[in-house]
This record gives sequence, C-alpha cells and structure tokens, in this order.
Amino acid sequence: MLWVAIGVVVLLVIGVALGVATAADPDALTAARAELRQRTGLLEVQGSEGTSLIATRPLGRVRYEHRSHTEGSTEISVGSWRLEPTQPLRVRLRLIEKRLAPQSPGKRAVAAATDAVMGSRRTVGLELPGPVPIGEPSLDARFLAFTDEPSVLVKIAADPQLVAQLLACAELDLVLGPEGVTLHDPARLNLGALMAPVSPLETQAAVVARATIVAHERVIAMLEHIASRVVGGVTYR
Repeated sequence: MLWVAIGVVVLLVIGVALGVATAADPDALTAARAELRQRTGLLEVQGSEGTSLIATRPLGRVRYEHRSHTEGSTEISVGSWRLEPTQPLRVRLRLIEKRLAPQSPGKRAVAAATDAVMGSRRTVGLELPGPVPIGEPSLDARFLAFTDEPSVLVKIAADPQLVAQLLACAELDLVLGPEGVTLHDPARLNLGALMAPVSPLETQAAVVARATIVAHERVIAMLEHIASRVVGGVTYR
C-alpha cells in the first residue's frame, strides 16, 4: 500500500504533465512553461481526452503522452514516453517491476486492486518467453525480464550507467518492440520520482514545473541510452 499512497500524493500534486501545484505567480509559471518548451521541446496540446506532450531530441522523437478519461465513477489514466523508430524494431523485451507482473493468482488480484485505487490502466500481456535472468543482481532483485533475445540483457547488465538509470525509476515498465522504446507511467510515479531533489510536496508551481523539465530530460536520456546500447543502427523519427 506504500506505492498507492505515493501515487495518490503524486497525482494530487503534479497535475497532468507540467507538475502544476497550488496557485502561484502566473508570470513565473508562464516562464517555467516556456523553459520546458525550450529545454525539452515539449509542447502542451489540449485534447478532449487530456494533455499530450511531444518532444524532439537529437536522436529522434520522444513522444510523451498522458491521457485521462472516466469509466463510471473511476478516472483512468494512461501515460508513457516513447522513442519511435522509422522502421519497426526487431528486438522484443519487457523489463517490469515484479509487483506489476505477479506470478501467483493472489498477487495478481492485489495488483489489479492497486491499479483500481490509483486509477491507472496498464496492459501486462507477457507473451514473450520468461522470466529470463538479467545477470545483474540489483536488477534481478527488483525486475522481471521477458524476451526472446537474452543477448539484449547481457548488454544492459554490462552498462553501469544504464543499470543506474533503470534503478532510478520509481516504477519500471519498459517495453522494446516494433513500435519503439516505451516507458509506461500511468500513475506518474516516475515523473514524480525523477523530479528529485525537488519534493512532490513542493507548493510553488513554477518550481515544480522546472523540476518536471528535469524529469522529462532524465527519461529521454534513458530511452536514448537504451536505444544506442541495445538497438544499434536504427534511426528514429
């Protein structure tokens, strides 16, 4: 239940994507949003289903999207960052928190109940072979790996910087597949955790917005790192 509590705090404080907290100086918040656009390329686009943000980086295009909609009395959230290739990736891999992919029926019921409380929607279709040992103790202790190419895990385990980036995520659900490299974050736990050292309890909206810039840049750097380390010779949009 600790992660439920953390998720609720993050949802209450961060807002859809910019991390807007309580009321603050409008000019400061406007400046922070302009800085977000300048440093990450993220553009806020309002839509009927929520806010979608798109970023362009030197390696290619990273698309950030967070959408919310209501099902009955429950608000459902779906969110992710994705690095999109110009051609479908041939590598298939899913690295996911053990608690998000429980192996027993009882634990699966707990995970479903947690998602219901947090209002997040996650599809955990583990059709790939596994779990496969990653070969790095700190990763194996926390994550499950599913892949039909175990050699990919050797590359990840041998890269200390990449290992540190993965462990820095509050809730890892990383997918490599034809559509690209995707980090799912429906409850925005990663967005909140990667804002550090700014606390999710910060009440100045401009401060939180600038910390959100850092969070987006950290995710983008991780996706680019994974792409260059694991899937060489591929171009991105």
